[in-house]
Amino acid sequence: VSMPKTQPIVQTKDTISYLKTKSRELPLEILPMAALSKNLEGKELNELMDLYQYGAIGYTDADACIYHSGLMIRALQYTQHTKAFVMQHPEET
Repeated sequence: VSMPKTQPIVQTKDTISYLKTKSRELPLEILPMAALSKNLEGKELNELMDLYQYGAIGYTDADACIYHSGLMIRALQYTQHTKAFVMQHPEET
């Protein structure tokens, strides 16, 4: 499982496609997690369904916490009818 906190951030269909293509050349399968929010900023939801269709197995902002409950609720609603999962980094402020 690869996390989205890379350069570039795993948040586009092109990046997911690249990882899936590179995986075919390796003796292992890369299972990409995509960024839950754009630029891992926790402000605007990414294109979750598009990323899922291109091969993302789930969504996370890695070690950044999603502080806006509305964003997390929308992410869970979008993914409830897929096999994708949402990972959250718990953090108390």
